[in-house]
Amino acid sequence: GSSLAPVNIYMSKENNAKNIVVMKPNVFMALNKFNFAVIPEHDNPAKRKNVVTTLLAPNLVSMETLKSDGEKLKNIVRTEKETVVGLLVGGDNPEFSLTKENIDNTIENILAFSERVDADILVTTSRRTSPEVEKVLKERLGKHPRCKLLIIANEKNYDYAVGGILSLSKIVVVSGESISMISEAIASGRRVAVFKPEKKSKAVSKHERAMDLLKRADYITYSKPEHLEIYLYRLWGDETPPKESGDREKIFAAVRRLI
Repeated sequence: GSSLAPVNIYMSKENNAKNIVVMKPNVFMALNKFNFAVIPEHDNPAKRKNVVTTLLAPNLVSMETLKSDGEKLKNIVRTEKETVVGLLVGGDNPEFSLTKENIDNTIENILAFSERVDADILVTTSRRTSPEVEKVLKERLGKHPRCKLLIIANEKNYDYAVGGILSLSKIVVVSGESISMISEAIASGRRVAVFKPEKKSKAVSKHERAMDLLKRADYITYSKPEHLEIYLYRLWGDETPPKESGDREKIFAAVRRLI
């Protein structure tokens, strides 16, 4: 990753090895110190021969891991509905605040959609999720008959939770501050609806540029939490095959050229 770029450079020189950095390195003029760099388009990477530009944040999602994680999750959750909605909840970051009002509106819209199409709901939080957001999730979904799984990551987590939810869901709802979770959801081949948390400033953020890029390319819907039901229904009725980013093939091709 970017924070370990200096270590990467040192170790490659020490071992006379080829090196790759994932994400934009935090080293002045460091790109020419790597054989190649994998950098998402929203980070505005330099146009160089050794830069591989990806649409999504690099992630480990594959059909093999999804299948494995889905089988593991089936051991602790039972869902028999044709439609399953996954909800991946993040938290605050320097650009956004995920408030209890955001999550309350999100839950309200997901429940309304689920009643409309007879869907089950699978939910996981992240380590960044605040106690007040966790409280709302427990109160609204903890004993709700449509919610078949609620994982509070700060209390008990499973390393296969996100992959399992992606595997078992038809539609995935993701909080908009987490580019990594959104990238994983898209890479899983599921329909993805992203809801907007509260902005901390008026300036256009990197996350917003990324969401705009993904929305214009039809990889996601992007809306305020209170409008989510409309977009979920559109995704539910969409029968076109989900788009593939092609990032994996691009990265693998670059590795093959290197070795």
